Amino acid sequence: MKLPAHGGLPGKEEMIIGSALLPAPAWRQEGGPPADLPARRNLQMIGAIIITHALVGKELIAAAEYLVGKIEGIEAISMDSQLNAFETRKTIIRVMEKVDQGEGLLLLTDVSEGSAANIAFSFLVQEKVEVITGVNLPMVLTFWNKREGHTLREVVKAVQLSGLRSINRAKTLMEINSDKERVTSRERELSSQKQ
Repeated sequence: MKLPAHGGLPGKEEMIIGSALLPAPAWRQEGGPPADLPARRNLQMIGAIIITHALVGKELIAAAEYLVGKIEGIEAISMDSQLNAFETRKTIIRVMEKVDQGEGLLLLTDVSEGSAANIAFSFLVQEKVEVITGVNLPMVLTFWNKREGHTLREVVKAVQLSGLRSINRAKTLMEINSDKERVTSRERELSSQKQ
């Protein structure tokens, strides 16, 4: 589990969902819920489709459900070399009708310039459709956490941010933690010298 940068429990600006450290809702960071939160909770939920090569999308959903339980409103479509773009597009339309509850659809793809993304981009002409490329597990968990009571724009922003925050070079993280330990150790040393 990735803990907050300060090493303790999540603060007002972050929260842990499953094993992912996610940004907390803006109202939590600002000290209290907005006055319209009850009305916003009556919003229908955002739907999502993960469009990937092979079975990547199905496995991302399976991994997320392993961590948090059943996730509603999300489906996966696997790109198949035997399906042409027209057939894939028809499949996407069928799945869109299944997961769309009226508040918008988020299409998540694996490779930004791959065939899945190119087909997904063709749906951007619709008003309530957004596409994010480079899908990963923290993005799916953020979608699960934010899909209810938030606008499509808010969900897209949160999903994209969680995807970016989850990409780290392990050695860099270890160096940061090592530096923090050295600073903490030095602070304790200085504190004991003052006493």
